[in-house]
Amino acid sequence: HKWFDYLLSSLPTLVWCSMLSILLLYMVEIYYLSQWRHMPLLRPTFLFVNAVAYLLYGTIAGLTLQLSAPTYIVFRRFAYYLLGIFQAALSAGLVSYGLILAWQLRRRRRSTSLPTASSPQLVVRITTLAIIIPVTEICRTLNDFEYSVGNDISYLRWLAQIAAAKL
Repeated sequence: HKWFDYLLSSLPTLVWCSMLSILLLYMVEIYYLSQWRHMPLLRPTFLFVNAVAYLLYGTIAGLTLQLSAPTYIVFRRFAYYLLGIFQAALSAGLVSYGLILAWQLRRRRRSTSLPTASSPQLVVRITTLAIIIPVTEICRTLNDFEYSVGNDISYLRWLAQIAAAKL
C-alpha cells in the first residue's frame, strides 16, 4: 500500500521534470538559433534522455514491487534521489542556458549591425524564467533528497529558526 502511495506521489514530479526539459530544449534551441547554428540531433537527444529517465524510474518501481516484503522504503529512497538528481541537472541547464540566451539576445538587440527580433520584454522574461524556476527546483531538489532518506523537511525548520532568531 505504501509503495503505491510513493509511486503516485512521485510520478507527477517525473512528469514535471519532463515539462521542464521541454522548456530547457526550447531555450537551447533559441540559443543555438541566435548563434546561427543548427543542431539536428538536439530534439532526439532530449527525447532519449527523457526516455532513459522514465526507464530508470520504471525499473526502480518494478524492482521494488514485492508485495511480500516492505520494499517501499527502498523505492522511496531511490525514486526521490533520482528525481532530485533530475531536478538539479535541469536547474543547472535552465540557469546556464537561460542567462546566456538572455545575454546573447540583449547583446544582439544593442548591436546595430545584426538583425534583431527580440524585444526588451523577451529578454526580461527569459531572465526571470532562468532565475525563478531553478531556484524553486533547487528547493524541490532539497526536499526530494531529504524525503529520499526519510527525514522531515528539516532545512525549512532550520530557516524558520534563523528567521525567528533574527526577529
